[in-house]
Amino acid sequence: MSRSATVSSLPNGLSADYWSTWSPIRTGSSVSESVDKNAGEEWIGSWDGVGLYEGNNKVPSYQSITVHLTNNRLILIPDPFPSPSSSSSSGTSSNPLPSRLAMHLSFVRQTEFYAGFMRSSAKITLTLGPQPSSSSASAPISNEQDSSSPRSTIPESVRSNGWTCNICGYINPTDSHRQTPLPSSKCGLCGIPYSTSQLSVSATPSRSNTPSNVDPVKPSPAPTPDVPPPDSGTSRNTSNNEDGMISCPACTFLNSPLLPNCEICSTPLPRTSTPTSTKPVGEVSSPAIAVPAKPPDVVRLSFRKGGVQEAYKKLKAVLSDKAWERGVTSSSPMLQRAKSDNGDTIDGLPRSGAGIDGILQQIDLNSKSHSNQMTEAFADLEALMLRAGEMVKLAHNINSKLTAQLASAPAGAQRPTEEETTMIRSSLVQLGLAAPAVTKEMIRDEQRYHQSLAKELGELLTGRKSYDSGTAEGLMVGKNGRGVIALDEVWGLWMRARGVSLLPPSTLISILPIISVHTSPAINALTLPSSLQVLHTPHYSTLAILSRTLDRLDPLNGDEAEPQTERGISSLEFSDYESLPIGLAKEFIELLEKPGEQGTGLVRDDQSSLGEGGVRWYRDIITGWPVNSM
Repeated sequence: MSRSATVSSLPNGLSADYWSTWSPIRTGSSVSESVDKNAGEEWIGSWDGVGLYEGNNKVPSYQSITVHLTNNRLILIPDPFPSPSSSSSSGTSSNPLPSRLAMHLSFVRQTEFYAGFMRSSAKITLTLGPQPSSSSASAPISNEQDSSSPRSTIPESVRSNGWTCNICGYINPTDSHRQTPLPSSKCGLCGIPYSTSQLSVSATPSRSNTPSNVDPVKPSPAPTPDVPPPDSGTSRNTSNNEDGMISCPACTFLNSPLLPNCEICSTPLPRTSTPTSTKPVGEVSSPAIAVPAKPPDVVRLSFRKGGVQEAYKKLKAVLSDKAWERGVTSSSPMLQRAKSDNGDTIDGLPRSGAGIDGILQQIDLNSKSHSNQMTEAFADLEALMLRAGEMVKLAHNINSKLTAQLASAPAGAQRPTEEETTMIRSSLVQLGLAAPAVTKEMIRDEQRYHQSLAKELGELLTGRKSYDSGTAEGLMVGKNGRGVIALDEVWGLWMRARGVSLLPPSTLISILPIISVHTSPAINALTLPSSLQVLHTPHYSTLAILSRTLDRLDPLNGDEAEPQTERGISSLEFSDYESLPIGLAKEFIELLEKPGEQGTGLVRDDQSSLGEGGVRWYRDIITGWPVNSM
């Protein structure tokens, strides 16, 4: 990517010093449309609520963006409806929407992770630089071009005729649109990977009986200077033969002078002598001019709504995988154009009758074909997930914008109608999605934080009122609601609903006194005789249960034949009447044994009807007798 083209196309507010590797993308295009699936690009994940930094300085117009990660690029999309906090801090609420940016991941030279501290958000730092192929621009440049020094590190035979394997001598063709083969390309005959250290094919192959496709260029004879010949000791230390090959000190294999290690045993090759120059001795070469290297770009992404660890983990995995170096898939048009007339393919893909490596790669291609078919089958589902995430963020932004508008609107200003407000407020419910869990990062005040938690738990227990039927459905209210739930079960259900934003049980205990204020009907806490704490609806309060039980035990409500007979009740019968588990029924009936506010309660008879249910409970008519006057 040319720097001038990139700088001229950058939007306002971005300096060219930090954004030389970025380019804007078409406005109005969605992320799914920007992903080039024909080139093998796949969507990895997205994170919203991200702020952008140039070095240590904020970019005001890019403080509320969504970061999308693919296996090839990093895409930055500004939010259409930024949050009030971000818009006020940036001061660009009235400005047009900033441009969308994209960068190829091959420009990333280094990554750093900062976990955040106190009010500082977690950040990912990207050190950007040119691609390795373009790094030669910062190398020293000679003032004089000599015929004996090549103009490029890539031989002409590699550009036009392909590359020659230095192991078996097989000539492998390269793609017409590439100057060099891919680093992952392999020889079609022996399967040895292509190495960037073996670019030059003018050197003699490692096997003496292998023909070379290019004749070595012999330098023009230079006048013999009047200098003494080197001593024998220096000749022995160089370990070079007449053809310029370097002999390995361990296995004596003749290696190309371009290799740093022995091709057979990987022993470091000696580099004590420098090759003699083909220039005449009388000619003095000009010194090299060192061009200062451009400092790398440092860009920071500040994650203000969490997800930084997941984003950094996926980014490191994509950078380690380097999918852009493996070429394109077999279904892309680029690969179809690169196929040759005889049916062979390039860049390490299998050829017909090219040895064992072709068979192994054919098996690998079959496996990749099945994988590509599965990927294409789930492409629609991936696009649906991406669209669903955008819809959720849009609904949240509209709700927050409506809240800010209603709070700041003056008394005489025009307000949205009740129908419009109801439609916007219920957008998340209509989508079947719940509001995000309340965390300490959202609310700094401790009292407001507990109030928000109590309201969140109250909505879980009592439910939200339906706009169709006008009734609420929750864990404790509604058709399938339970009137009494143990506190440990409430905590488990609440944490399951919150997902990964877990809370300690002590937080639940601290909001019990205020939970009745945020629930309708009021939900209260109760401690049973066994120290078990439960939450109950008004129907299961102590006075309500005692009143119903005394009505059942009243002799006047029984048969007229025996109006004076006291009626008893067992624990099983009490459990059946109140629709409670047997364990909770025993706890509640023991709690009712204490006198009530009117001085009446229940008494037990341990020896009554032992064969018909054990202990039975009767009305307490003994406590009210005037025993002292007898």
